[in-house]
Amino acid sequence: MNISLRTGFLCLFVCGGLLSLYGLWPTVSVNTSTEVQVDCGPTKTEVIKSIETVYIQTPAVLEPIVLTLVMLGPDIGHEGSIAIKSALMHTSRPLNFHLICTPENIEYMEGKFALFDRPVYPVEVTYYPITPEQVQDRVHRAGIGGNWNLLSKVFIHELLVDIDRAIFIDTDMIFVVDPLELWKNFADFGEDQLMSFPTMGPQSHAGKICSCVMLMDLARMRDVQFMPSTLLPAREALASSAFARGQSEGLQVLCTKVK
Repeated sequence: MNISLRTGFLCLFVCGGLLSLYGLWPTVSVNTSTEVQVDCGPTKTEVIKSIETVYIQTPAVLEPIVLTLVMLGPDIGHEGSIAIKSALMHTSRPLNFHLICTPENIEYMEGKFALFDRPVYPVEVTYYPITPEQVQDRVHRAGIGGNWNLLSKVFIHELLVDIDRAIFIDTDMIFVVDPLELWKNFADFGEDQLMSFPTMGPQSHAGKICSCVMLMDLARMRDVQFMPSTLLPAREALASSAFARGQSEGLQVLCTKVK
């Protein structure tokens, strides 16, 4: 193959790639008009209007995926950073992280995020400083048991007050596919659904689920006062009867929908 032929193939390959990339962006057409006076003789002048269509490529606005993790206590930051890294590696959308942390984990995570100086998609991080004592007090006010570390996740809607929906993941979870595939499940939520859990197989039921990953409609959880509190007006919270039955039967989670 001679040089000119190889050069031709290379130009064709580059042009084809640019054309494909160009096609990824939505197209907006803009019409521009121009008036031109044309001399048609000593006594007559005609105005000719020409219209030109210009195509402008504008980047698509991608909806961010919202992820939240709870990192309480020492040495949990490293485990959480691996989960976060797996999401960054596989995402095809911007990511918004909302991290509920004890102070020492915030400092650790800031150092980890500083390493991502050129992410493919925008990354936003919001920290919610909290102490184990504050979580224990909230669990006590709810009257739902003493396992405060496990139960801290059911109060996320009270902290992320500006967030409507989020995917909660435990710190030992790892993404092996695009988080978007999980985010899409929000489209299947019913009008009264608060959250969704992975099942534990064909024999799974409301008391046999994995709360390590949860799709949470935080806005609805706030609307129905999902968790009780002695500081709130007297009203039976949605989860009160479910947790009472769960404690008596040895179940951890019983309620996923508003009834």
